[in-house]
Amino acid sequence: MRTSLPSTSFSANSLLNKLARPLNLFYLLFLCSTGIVLGQNYETTGLSDNWEDPTAWTCIGGGCNKNPYPNITISNSNVTIKHRILYSSNNPIKINRNGSLIVFNNAIFSTVSNINVNTAGNLTVTQGQIDIGPGILNNDGQITLTNAVLTKNGNVVNNASITLQNACISLTEGNFLNKTTLSGSGSVKALNGNINNSGTWSIDVLYYTSRNTSGVPGSQSSVEEVDAVCACVLINCDILPGYPPNSKVNELIGSALTSLSSNYDANEATNEFIYTLNENGEVLIEIVVQSGQYSGVVSLLGTFNIFPGDFISDVYDPNDDEQVITVFFPILRLPDLNPHTDLINQVYEVSRPIPNTGLISSQGDFAQNSDIARLGWNLSGKDVKIGVISDSYDRISGVRSSLGAAVVRDIDNGDLPSGANSVTVLQDYPLGAASDEGRAMLQILHDVAPEAELYFTTGFVSEGNMAAGIAELVDAGCDIIVDDLTYMKGPFYRDGIVADAVNEATSLGVSYFSSAGNFGNRSYEANFSASASPNGIRHEFEGGNSLQQLQLEQGQYIIALQWDDDFYSLGSLTGAQNDLDIYLANDNGSILYGFNRNNLGADPVEIMPFEVVNPTTTNLVIERASGRVDPVAFKYVVFRAGNDGNFAVITPPDVKEDVLNKSTVVGHANAEGAITVGAVRYDNTPYKGKTLLAQKSSSRGGTFTAGTIRNKPDIMAPTGGDTSVELGAPEPDFNNNSFPNFFGTSASAPHAAGLAALVIEAKSKFIDPSNTDPDLAIRKLITDNSIDMGAAGFDFTNGFGFVSADNTIGAFSNPLPNLIRFNLEKLDTENSSPGDIPFDLILEGDYFDESSIVIFRKDSLKTTFIDSSTLLATIPTFIGNPPIYVFTPSGPLTNGSDGGDSEVLTFEDIPITDIIIKGDSFERHYGESNLELTFTTFVDETEILLGPEILELLLPSITMSTQAIPSSNTGIYAIDVALSEINIILKELYSFTTEPGVLNIVPMPVTIQPQALEPIVYGDALPEITFDYIFGDQAEANLGVDSQVAATFADHHVNALSLVNGLSLVNGLSLVNGLSLVNGEPTINGLSLVNKTFFVSQSTVNQSNTIIENGLSLVNGTGQEKLVNFGADLFAPTSIENNGLSSITNGLSLVNGLSLVNGLSLVNGLSLVNGLSLVNGLSLVNGLSLVNGLSLVNGLSLVNGQPLPNSDSDKILNAFDNILVIVNVSDATSDQNADPIDIKPINVITGLDAGTQYIIPGGFIDSNFEISYRPTPIEILPAELSVTTGDASITYGDEIPEFTKTINGIKLSDTATEVFPGGLIYSVACSACSVAEGPYVISASAETNSPNYNITYVNTGLLTVIPFDVTISANDATITYGQQDPLGFTATIAPEMLPYEETIQNVLGDFAYTPSTGCTDVEIIEIISSSPNTNYNIILENGVLAISATQLDISVGTRIINEGDPVPANFDTTVTGLVCDDQAPVFTAFVVTDQNGTVVSGILALGEYSVSADISNLQGYENYDINLQPGTLFVSPIVGCNERIKASDICKSPATLINYPQITTKLRFEYTNSLSVPVFISNGPNNILKGNAFFVGDLPEVFLPGVHTFEIYTDGRRLQWEVISNGCSSPSKSANGSNANPCEATTLLVDMSSFSNDDIESQPTSTVYPNPVSNYVTLQLKESIEATQLGVFNETGQLLLSREISPAEGQNIEVDLTSFEKGILFFRLENEGEASYIKVLKN
Repeated sequence: MRTSLPSTSFSANSLLNKLARPLNLFYLLFLCSTGIVLGQNYETTGLSDNWEDPTAWTCIGGGCNKNPYPNITISNSNVTIKHRILYSSNNPIKINRNGSLIVFNNAIFSTVSNINVNTAGNLTVTQGQIDIGPGILNNDGQITLTNAVLTKNGNVVNNASITLQNACISLTEGNFLNKTTLSGSGSVKALNGNINNSGTWSIDVLYYTSRNTSGVPGSQSSVEEVDAVCACVLINCDILPGYPPNSKVNELIGSALTSLSSNYDANEATNEFIYTLNENGEVLIEIVVQSGQYSGVVSLLGTFNIFPGDFISDVYDPNDDEQVITVFFPILRLPDLNPHTDLINQVYEVSRPIPNTGLISSQGDFAQNSDIARLGWNLSGKDVKIGVISDSYDRISGVRSSLGAAVVRDIDNGDLPSGANSVTVLQDYPLGAASDEGRAMLQILHDVAPEAELYFTTGFVSEGNMAAGIAELVDAGCDIIVDDLTYMKGPFYRDGIVADAVNEATSLGVSYFSSAGNFGNRSYEANFSASASPNGIRHEFEGGNSLQQLQLEQGQYIIALQWDDDFYSLGSLTGAQNDLDIYLANDNGSILYGFNRNNLGADPVEIMPFEVVNPTTTNLVIERASGRVDPVAFKYVVFRAGNDGNFAVITPPDVKEDVLNKSTVVGHANAEGAITVGAVRYDNTPYKGKTLLAQKSSSRGGTFTAGTIRNKPDIMAPTGGDTSVELGAPEPDFNNNSFPNFFGTSASAPHAAGLAALVIEAKSKFIDPSNTDPDLAIRKLITDNSIDMGAAGFDFTNGFGFVSADNTIGAFSNPLPNLIRFNLEKLDTENSSPGDIPFDLILEGDYFDESSIVIFRKDSLKTTFIDSSTLLATIPTFIGNPPIYVFTPSGPLTNGSDGGDSEVLTFEDIPITDIIIKGDSFERHYGESNLELTFTTFVDETEILLGPEILELLLPSITMSTQAIPSSNTGIYAIDVALSEINIILKELYSFTTEPGVLNIVPMPVTIQPQALEPIVYGDALPEITFDYIFGDQAEANLGVDSQVAATFADHHVNALSLVNGLSLVNGLSLVNGLSLVNGEPTINGLSLVNKTFFVSQSTVNQSNTIIENGLSLVNGTGQEKLVNFGADLFAPTSIENNGLSSITNGLSLVNGLSLVNGLSLVNGLSLVNGLSLVNGLSLVNGLSLVNGLSLVNGLSLVNGQPLPNSDSDKILNAFDNILVIVNVSDATSDQNADPIDIKPINVITGLDAGTQYIIPGGFIDSNFEISYRPTPIEILPAELSVTTGDASITYGDEIPEFTKTINGIKLSDTATEVFPGGLIYSVACSACSVAEGPYVISASAETNSPNYNITYVNTGLLTVIPFDVTISANDATITYGQQDPLGFTATIAPEMLPYEETIQNVLGDFAYTPSTGCTDVEIIEIISSSPNTNYNIILENGVLAISATQLDISVGTRIINEGDPVPANFDTTVTGLVCDDQAPVFTAFVVTDQNGTVVSGILALGEYSVSADISNLQGYENYDINLQPGTLFVSPIVGCNERIKASDICKSPATLINYPQITTKLRFEYTNSLSVPVFISNGPNNILKGNAFFVGDLPEVFLPGVHTFEIYTDGRRLQWEVISNGCSSPSKSANGSNANPCEATTLLVDMSSFSNDDIESQPTSTVYPNPVSNYVTLQLKESIEATQLGVFNETGQLLLSREISPAEGQNIEVDLTSFEKGILFFRLENEGEASYIKVLKN
């Protein structure tokens, strides 16, 4: 038994059309507040935007617990709105006597209903906006609008006073009527109504209407003029917000993300300084995880299809991985994160960091003397790894997979390293286009340290990702890391995640350089000091003012506020204990813009972005919304300050100090481990003859962090040099050299980092690694040797001074001197020459040191150091031409490798005679021994020989040698001439040059021939092949061949053949011209086999089968050897010349080897252009043969591109003319860029047929030999073979089969087709075969056979016929219990196709199915058959019968009892759906439940109950699906006459009803139920309409608590309602309807002529549930193949919804009624030409 209950039990269907209009929201509010509460004052909290949410308000005064939010009637109280609030009730707000509604602080108050200001009431809006819904705004009190906008949907009637101060009133619908006073300045606009004035109208109030005006002074303004006033009411129009502002929000996602989610438009740009978006509509966010809730946040993100693999790497320490999650998140789903405060602490937008830039060039290289360091100490940054962190490297045109044109150009121009030393990019910016500032930094590093290994990773994604990037650069082995980024949210008073990563890197020995920033002194800091009342939450700035006045120029501004507090995102368990906010404010203190969040328990950071479009002034406000009472230090930094970088505070006259002269080195640039670099323009350095001066924008140090003030910046470095990257500097090419300039600390930081690379290299070269002197630390060396700027020592503007590369490296080592020239100005050269007398010599050069010494003929001279370019020494008298050089000793701290000797200079040049000693050349065969080695000498380039005397002195110094031995490969070998210990006399007179002689080793002639073989039988194993080798030509006798060379040749030949491990067979020889002897030489198709050999491509071998797969065997073989078959049709001169494919062995071709040497051959018209690769021999590369370094090009031998005389290359090339290469089509069609074709030698046998065949030896390519080949014959004898036929069988109806046979004696891989070209012929002894006859004899014969066999035939075999199998199955079926229709059983026969197209009737004869009726319990379907056909084996199978339950509906009627009555024992029940003569059940028990579904009994409380039949013990109805339809039991109270239902009011209005032409009037009756529970009165004498009127409509029977209405349509005559409550006999009567007052007029909008009363009251074919309904209703349609048209109307005929429902949507359709007014709705359903109607009650 299966039961189902309806989805709701609200009330019985029989009462649905009798209920009055439902409980409304006003009634709910009425239940919460039984009267008007006076004296409470309310103020918004910002925790909710819902008026009726208690968390949205704070309340002061009596009755706050009872009234946690403001009543809609405001009397003797103030309601102050400081945040966005929405009032969504339909009941209007009334501001009564001494009541005030105040909107300010940029708040927006919206109400869907009306507002009325009554006498002595006040509506005040200051710096805010109010939007009022439909209705008439009657002002009988005071409305004051200051810097405010009031928007109204409906009329405004001013009966008292409206004051405007720079304010706007805008009516979207309705008229504006001023009957008294409209004063001040502003505007009034009526878009769809009139403006009428009968009172006083200020001439400073502009007005515009699209219709008529009357009584208004002056002329109407244009809509543009009026809108211009409104545009600047709430804001300073000269200042635009960085994004649509929310002064402050309390949600997890904060102000910026709240604004983004509310205002996002994929087609509109967002603030790129605040948001990082991708193309998928997602924004990059940081989710700060509540402690211990990481897995919960991961699970939550999974519901948004975001998984850990999507997280952006954002940690440098795995232990921190669960504090913050950085990820892209769908913008429109951001508010979905707000409820999860148990998992998430805060959600922050990830803003891009501030690149500390302007533009770059190597002019800074000269300014910091790193060029001197490179040359003087021979440094280049070699073996030093430098990592750069910036925005991007190659993203100026967006994300790309290959190098961009700009990067390629930089590499080609040498601005970036190339080849193996090119930049290693660990991660480029992944989110779109960027400026490539990182590439500019890398160019500077390449200028300063050109051989340093450069790395790059972006730091532009997030702080966590930058920290992870630092760790990755450390892991990559970087010695130095440099960045130029500042994150606005990086902690000021703490070390953040990036600072921690910097300190971790430096603790591991990395030198970390960070740009100080380009924020100058644009910072303010103080301890928060509360202003005087009423501004107690605001900080008091200098001069006792809560406003800090600003003077701003055009451009973008970003101000970051932080205070000394804890960061939850950095691991604090408490987070921030104070909540500070930052705003821009008008001069009156009203808030202009704010972008704040609730920071308590989170991070102490606020960001304020805005844009100034015109120069202006405004005010900055700092507020402490909550937090500790004790003072808190705060600081703001102006990270972006317009187009010119200026940010000015206008201080009061009595304030003399510069309040902005504060530190701006913040974040990780202020980390203790960082070497922080400020900027000096290179044209303000001694390099340009200027005094060192810090760039104005270079950030100042002195930030108080972690309890101390840190000395920052550390150093200053040059900026403003050239680069190839255009970065948008204010002076993009200030030095007019066509190259962009790179300004800012972004350029100075890489200059300093490059200098550090030179220092590290110098230390590695000159300092012992064991020296751990702290004075030699990189930071210490650079700061100690920087050049002071201003006063000596450290200061917060210049650090320790300007860096100097030569000072730094010179502090621990000495440079290598460079002697350039002698200056003889101190010698009287007119009277003396050097050497005649002693004189002072001036030595000029570079890199001289105070320790440098002049060396004269190995003697040290007294040396005077003038400067690094000049030395002075006294030269004594001398004879000759003495050498002079400069020596600088190594420094005291070094390993002695620094300093050293300069170049040697002399006073005169004495000419020296050149002598050439050249070895003599000769030639021999490969394998022979060398001849004696000799040489010849020449004077200079002449043919003059050296004299015998000189030769005798020279001979002992000469040694000759060659690398060639007998086994050296053919080719050209040098005969080397070496000199040693030359006589000193010869050295002063001569310069000796040696030239090698040439030994030319030419190939050795050799002939290869297989040894003689014994005859074999066809199909027997092939014999093992051995070879004879004959060296030398026939004319050469007693050739001296090295024995090892001869043995090696034989081994190499055999080994080369073993690479294929097989042989090749010529197929189809008998099909062509056969094998013949011509002049004693064997030929095939006219091609002689003498001096021919074969190679095969590896791909051809790979495609070939093994010996055993071909049915062959080899003596002493394994069977796995390969057999390469190729057609005899290829074995002809014309086939080889044309390179055609074989028609016998498809896909193969023979190619002449010589054509491949020359670089080209064709296979069937396809070019072999990728050359050959020959194993164990000559290598061919792209058609060019290389023989031991000898190039053969078209037979011409070349050495280094020059022809070699008397070359034997022709002999080598002739060897290729005897080679035939077996290739295939795939060799020709392979990729032209693929490797060369790999070919290997193979032995060839001309055939296996009986007769004389020949074995052709496999070739051997060795450039050391000139090889010839001879074939050897072999005899093959015939074999024996027999054939026997086999048995066969067929099934009844089959065709005669293909008969089988057994062949014994077949050899090799022969097939029956090859043995019997004409095939075998079979026959049987019958023409029509049956089962009873048989078996039948099978005979076989053949007409032709192979000549290689003697064949015997055995003709035997039997044919048998068997019956045909068939299975017939009854198909499974389902019927409904009691079904009367035909049951429709069917059967399936298998197989479907029967012999001779017979059917199931032919197989079974007559047959039938059982059972035959739906009133059955049988569960199988049987087939009853007559006599079967004996030609078949028949199997009958039963089917399964399923019986489904039929529906049985059991409904309970409705009853009403009085208070105190017991529950009735019996209820009326109706049973429908019985079949098969089953009897209806009788019910004696019922289940009564309250509206919570709880079963109740006994004396019931007042109210409505659901009653269902109790079927728990019901038996005998298992074949039914029981559907219980509950009834309703109403328990009505017994009341006194004071508590009775009162007919409290009546009104009338004109109306019509379709199908009721007599209807003219709609009466609206009002009743009052003063009880808190419903009262139930049945229609009848106690609830009746009296009079003579015709009417349409039903009286309610359920009277809900409170005041409600219902409507009756009449013909306008008398009609009165009387109602008698139980317990009071006196009726309550309404007034007579014909005399009722008029109601508001209504209009029938849609003709409902298609409705008829009969239709509406009839039983519909479709149903809806639940009914009544509050929001969504399910429409259950009848099954149909056509679309259903749905229309939803209200009771006045207005069409509310129209849609078509297709059959594909199913039968259960959900309809949304949420937005419809409460009352009666009509569903009209039209399908298949018929219409039906359903009445639905909407609550």
